[in-house]
Amino acid sequence: MSDKNDERMKVTSRSQGYHHVVIVGECDADVTVEDVRRRFYHPQFGGRDAWVTGGRFGCTVHTD
Repeated sequence: MSDKNDERMKVTSRSQGYHHVVIVGECDADVTVEDVRRRFYHPQFGGRDAWVTGGRFGCTVHTD
């Protein structure tokens, strides 16, 4: 079963860093920063810098 947000947000690039991943993608016009946080932030380690603008989104996901 897929999450409704899976269809509203499509990742177009992932950049691996030291203990984090930067994700950027395309999204529907009604997607909010909170939607991005809920969908991509790590459940234990979290994330930072979520943004949404002009049908694009991005965030940094902590991996440890």
